[in-house]
Amino acid sequence: MTDGLLPPTSDIPSYIATMNRLRDLPVRVVHAGQRHELRRDLLIGRCGAYLAGKGVQ
Repeated sequence: MTDGLLPPTSDIPSYIATMNRLRDLPVRVVHAGQRHELRRDLLIGRCGAYLAGKGVQ
């Protein structure tokens, strides 16, 4: 099972831009399409962890 935020296998700059956009969405819950939901705190944490791993803040 995934959390809906799998790293890409190509076009890392576009994925970084997407993570920034997702992190900034004013939402409480995200339905990622895998039959479960992500709370805002979890979404922000996952996006932040990915971006930090790429050296982006």
